[in-house]
Amino acid sequence: MDKSLSHRQSAQRHFIKRCRERYGIDVSAEDYQQIMSAIRYNQKNRKVTAFFTRDLDNVTKLYQLNIKDVSMYVIYDLNLDELTTALSANPKEIRNYAIGTSIF
Repeated sequence: MDKSLSHRQSAQRHFIKRCRERYGIDVSAEDYQQIMSAIRYNQKNRKVTAFFTRDLDNVTKLYQLNIKDVSMYVIYDLNLDELTTALSANPKEIRNYAIGTSIF
């Protein structure tokens, strides 16, 4: 199996797990595809909107994501072309990412 594919799948699973743990949201395969379209192609639909917030480095981006009436911040990795995590709802953690003082 291609190592990068398994790494991408791992990132996707991690993101879905964090959505469930931190926000109580079950992200289906269809939801995930809509989220990725919103991020990759700046598409909005009735269910999902994503807003670019800032570059964390050359390959890691912070987005604000709205899905199922919940707003959260998520990390997108350009190299993997996948979401890697949903940040906790802790305002201090989000602020640190938003202003660039978080160590990740």
